[in-house]
Amino acid sequence: EYAKRMIKEMKPGDLVFFYIKGKKIFAGPFIVTTEAYHEDKVKIWPDKKYPWRIGIKPYRKYVEKNAEEVVEELEFIEDPKKWGAYLQGEMRQISKQDFRKLIARYQF
Repeated sequence: EYAKRMIKEMKPGDLVFFYIKGKKIFAGPFIVTTEAYHEDKVKIWPDKKYPWRIGIKPYRKYVEKNAEEVVEELEFIEDPKKWGAYLQGEMRQISKQDFRKLIARYQF
């Protein structure tokens, strides 16, 4: 339900990053291109169905960067020693300040 609500709140023009757990990287940024829509016939991830979706495309250029290089600077990560725990889950909204830090740090 949380992810569904978060996706429904996203609008075209919003910018997003992805955290790729297996690689410990931030990927992006991406720009949202559509309103949220429901699609449950095509499975896109092996773990479960994610029927609420948005369209995205790379914003300017696609970059992958090591997450460990910036986690201590992000306000939403209260304990940098346990930073991975703060990035678990399907979606997380971060502050504009943290988003700007990601953009500036990685020169997206």
